[in-house]
Amino acid sequence: AGASAAPKSAWDHVTSAKYARIVDDRFPLSAREKALLAKNGFVVSSRLAQRGYAHAFHEIYQSQLPIYVSVDAIRHSVFKSNDAVLEQVEEGLQPRLAKALDAMHGALPGARGELPPEVARDVDLYLTVARSLLEEAAVTSKLGVDPEAVRLADSARQGQGGLAQVTLFGRPRVVDFSQYRPRGHYDKTETLQRYFRSSMWLSRLELNLVSRASRSSQPGIVPNPEETPREAVVALALADLAERAQVLGELDVLESAWAQFAGRREDVSFRDLLALRRQAGIARLSVPDSAERLRAAIGSGFARTARLHYMPQGSTPLPVIATMLGPRVVPDTQAQTELVHADVAGRAKPSFADVAWMMGHERAKTWLAADLAAFSGLSGKLERGRALLESAPVTDMYGAWLASVRGLAVVSSGETPSYMRTDAFRDLRVNSAVVAYGQIRHNYVLVAGQAYDEGGCEVPDGFVEPALEVYERLVTYARRSAEAMRSLGASPALVQYFGRLEKTMNVLVAITKDELAGRPLSEEEKRWLSMVVEIVPPSSDGPGSFDGWYFDLFP
Repeated sequence: AGASAAPKSAWDHVTSAKYARIVDDRFPLSAREKALLAKNGFVVSSRLAQRGYAHAFHEIYQSQLPIYVSVDAIRHSVFKSNDAVLEQVEEGLQPRLAKALDAMHGALPGARGELPPEVARDVDLYLTVARSLLEEAAVTSKLGVDPEAVRLADSARQGQGGLAQVTLFGRPRVVDFSQYRPRGHYDKTETLQRYFRSSMWLSRLELNLVSRASRSSQPGIVPNPEETPREAVVALALADLAERAQVLGELDVLESAWAQFAGRREDVSFRDLLALRRQAGIARLSVPDSAERLRAAIGSGFARTARLHYMPQGSTPLPVIATMLGPRVVPDTQAQTELVHADVAGRAKPSFADVAWMMGHERAKTWLAADLAAFSGLSGKLERGRALLESAPVTDMYGAWLASVRGLAVVSSGETPSYMRTDAFRDLRVNSAVVAYGQIRHNYVLVAGQAYDEGGCEVPDGFVEPALEVYERLVTYARRSAEAMRSLGASPALVQYFGRLEKTMNVLVAITKDELAGRPLSEEEKRWLSMVVEIVPPSSDGPGSFDGWYFDLFP
């Protein structure tokens, strides 16, 4: 105590560093590694990798070498302990989820008479699949939907194939079955695997309440703003069952846990649905009256910021949706949706450096140079992403951990080794930030929603053969043909076909007039042209689909 330490002096990178001999006796460096050490003041050798940090520290202690406590070693302990904590807590949540699902399913036969028949069957399917995934066995349905439930549960268990088109609740929709593959600590035990798959179904299989620009999980590349009243009534019916079965308390525990883990949700919870139902004065559930009243009660509320499901390009504002558990919308998810197509035109893939830049690392610009030069809108989106992360409140475990990782970009004031001011060390920090971010997403793969870019391809430009007279006369042909079909008493589908034809020809007329006037295509015109054709081939998951304006030219 009270002794004064000798002043430190920086290593000159020429003379032998202090303790270099005893380190070299135990861990001899190669000529290349020594050259990097002389250049940067430090070297990281993959050749000398250890089984883990504990083994490395033990080796240092046993060999009586100078010890270097890296921030990566500290972060690793947080990663592993967080993983273990989540595992322990979620094993306790599994019985509560089972209790809630069993009680709701058991209450369905008694409530069946108050529900439209198709809604009762939809509710049965939803709960049968959820219980089958949780019990890892085919649960018998209440109303005879077993074949469909078995198919859906099998697809979820296989966890393969990525985006698939299925028909649910009376409409086609896209489901990402690859999300259902347990990973991380969820793959350690059968109990957690079952909990993962069932919770994924209950948090990612959303119910569309208000379509706004497009129905949620709409297949193809063209938004569909039509409402889904049957689906909205299914959501109301599930909330009603939870109340009848007296399991809202169990769901509150799950909600509290997920909120403590990773914060807010943007979808409508069961308690929200019950409150909206009372506000709207909905007594007996019916299609479409109950759905219309629910939409009116929602109004402009429940605006969403992040796409957590497949959506066609141009689907903003996002639809209002409901789930039983609610995926959490973490700040980085919102930020990442804006870094690729169609928010940044033509950019198909994000970069590891996106993460580093949004985490505050200026060095990341070196690794983003090519993309920043190629995509004019990227810089502004990255700045917005960084601002979102900086302003995000720390109210949950995910956010607090993410904030600590952002601390890697902070340059400590005071006396630091000279190597910490090199580009090599800045790259080391970038590496640490990206790895740490991967660890966070790894642990919270169930609770934190995954962002999706918009579905659809974007052509850089286009040209319509300028046959203006042809297109204008086809407008007349389409109008005259629609009149003819009506007078002949033809099917409404044929009349509607000629309406589509007239609309498409009018668009071609407008584009042709711009071309003939020497004007470049507008962004709207290019976007419309790019939605020409998308074909999803038939498969075991469904009959396939044929989308795009070119198919509108055919009956």
